[in-house]
Amino acid sequence: MKKLFLLSLMLVSATTFAQFYASLGAGYSIGMPKRVLGIEKTFPTSAKNIYGTYGTGVNGKLNLGYFLNDNLGVELGFTYLMGSEQLIEASVSEESSEKINAKTTFIGLAPTLIYKSDNGLYVKFGFATKVGGKMTEEKTEHHQVGLYTLDILYVYEVKGKMPLGYRGALGYEYRFNHNMGLYFELDYLGINVKKDKATLTEYNSLSKNPDGIVIERTIDDIPLDEREIIYVDKLNNTSPENHRLTKILPYSSLGFNVGIRYSFGK
Repeated sequence: MKKLFLLSLMLVSATTFAQFYASLGAGYSIGMPKRVLGIEKTFPTSAKNIYGTYGTGVNGKLNLGYFLNDNLGVELGFTYLMGSEQLIEASVSEESSEKINAKTTFIGLAPTLIYKSDNGLYVKFGFATKVGGKMTEEKTEHHQVGLYTLDILYVYEVKGKMPLGYRGALGYEYRFNHNMGLYFELDYLGINVKKDKATLTEYNSLSKNPDGIVIERTIDDIPLDEREIIYVDKLNNTSPENHRLTKILPYSSLGFNVGIRYSFGK
């Protein structure tokens, strides 16, 4: 009975200091550090790396937190990123040109610890993962040999494997009253995603011969078993034709966010 009483007293004490809160904010993320996304070639004279990340873009954030006392708390953060378009492959020659652009959406989840000082400054650190979103790769080709032309469009929806990264933040909260506050935050997300598979969602091919005859093909002309690419870590001479070596997609970013935080209770 004595142990039960002490346990109840501890729970009541923890509840007395505990405080739930929710915050909603938005901002802009700058991808860093930049990685090699692909190669830009100009035949036959030059080639150069294309640098960037998929973490650049406008973001929105929803955080749900619980302070155990006046300074220490835990938080579950949700991030939605509308990524900026990235050029990832390009090649140009006298007779042809090819280009691949990629655009992403990213839904992230991050459980973190938060420490808040009495003057409004706070820091966060924890883990992060990707729980939703997609990448769209759009490839365009143009080929011309004499009077013969060929234009092709491929659109792939790329999915990645669930990653594990980390999140850290430094912020300041200005309190209007006990319940409402305005926060300003620098937020770093360190995470990479490994390609898993890609599905062809759109295809169009237009060819024109010297006699002016135009032939068009659409995705309906592509067999179902040729519309999916599987990414693997190793290939050999027995690998299926639709297997490709996987790539690591960099999503790391530094974001600046502004938002409103509301604390429940008195």
